[in-house]
Amino acid sequence: EEYWLLVRIYVLFSVCHSRLGLATFFFCNASLSTLYLAM
Repeated sequence: EEYWLLVRIYVLFSVCHSRLGLATFFFCNASLSTLYLAM
């Protein structure tokens, strides 16, 4: 289960950095923080 969480974070991270934009960046930051805290 932890493996899939890491995969999800990696995918989210990749998608976030493939699209440039402050709004996207902040949204991704919030999502990553939420996932990190969920661990």
